[in-house]
Amino acid sequence: MSLPPYFDDRSKVREVAVWAAATQTQIERWEPQFARRVAADTWKAAPPIPKGDIWQELAYRRFVLIAAAQLIAAMKFASFPVRAPEPLATEIRAGRDLVEHWQDNMPVFNVHPRTETPKYPSGREFAALNPSDSPYGFWWNSTVGPKLLPNVPAADLHALIDRVKAQVSADHPTMAEFFHEWNLSPWFGGDDPHGRWFPALHIYDRGLGQVGGEAEP
Repeated sequence: MSLPPYFDDRSKVREVAVWAAATQTQIERWEPQFARRVAADTWKAAPPIPKGDIWQELAYRRFVLIAAAQLIAAMKFASFPVRAPEPLATEIRAGRDLVEHWQDNMPVFNVHPRTETPKYPSGREFAALNPSDSPYGFWWNSTVGPKLLPNVPAADLHALIDRVKAQVSADHPTMAEFFHEWNLSPWFGGDDPHGRWFPALHIYDRGLGQVGGEAEP
């Protein structure tokens, strides 16, 4: 007597929902820290942030990539109708491997100009998409906003998660309880088609005399 498969269609979709919620949570941890770095280091609108906060931001970014790669894998496993577009999907999968296996890849990608060929497929995929970029960089501009990797704008990952949440909730309403609304954005102007991605005032939690988006008297 054969047993039924462990994963039925509903349980596969449940994994999609779990990883969509997990990816959203990790983005919400990473983006405020990243916005503070932009304010302090790039925009020069805030005092320098502590070194420990910089390392925390880098760690949070890695966790986003791990969760996002699992979301993409879950969508493929479930034959889910929503899929991540390219090159977003390829770069997330490759980036996840590169941040996990940093011992093998930092010596390749953090040398400029690059003198070695990556040993593993994920490294070669990333190098093909980014001939001169490292997966261990810092990407932001006022038009595109923050990026997790050179071809992975955070806004595109937000949009993917929203599409997944909408599809899951439509097909399986009881799974909507996995999801929560997005936290207050650490950016203002991201909806402006002319590009105005700048750190919002509420992320300046020290040194600027501004709290909750309003200037103190």
